[in-house]
Amino acid sequence: MKSKMFIAVVGLVATTLAGKAQNTITWDWSYAYTSGQYNTGVGTFTTSDSTTYDANSGQTGYLIAGMAGTFDGSVAITGLGQVGDVYYPGASADNLIISDGSNHLDVNGLAFFLYGEQTQAQEYGFAYNANSTDFYLYTDGSTPFETGILTIAPTSPVPEPTTMVLAGLGAAGLLGLRRKK
Repeated sequence: MKSKMFIAVVGLVATTLAGKAQNTITWDWSYAYTSGQYNTGVGTFTTSDSTTYDANSGQTGYLIAGMAGTFDGSVAITGLGQVGDVYYPGASADNLIISDGSNHLDVNGLAFFLYGEQTQAQEYGFAYNANSTDFYLYTDGSTPFETGILTIAPTSPVPEPTTMVLAGLGAAGLLGLRRKK
């Protein structure tokens, strides 16, 4: 009898925790140049499903934790730059996706690596051009390499495995409670 009550309590606690577990969101992105060196790119960003406030930009958004993809079909993105990296003069990356009706990066943008280089001197970045709807692609801390359109669209959030386990424990606990009555 006591073991059934214990299972029921554990199940209720697990169900509550399952609702608070953090999920990830995968965002598809694509880039097409409008002027410059004729680059195109496609890939994904990964964020948590909770938002973060960036005091430097005054923006709230989803912090990008991972980035994958290619440029020109064969040049692989080999890493995500750190928040605070300066990949172009006058701003540092905050790696936030701003979701305010449209999904975009802000003027501080996103830093990333190509060609296997993992030094800040070899960093690339996307930054929103506040004077238009275009994005700048920067390289090596210089002036914009080119201008283009960056499209970002979320896909369905994917529950972490822990969420699934906690939900299963919750269901088992509720079944134990039901059997007692």
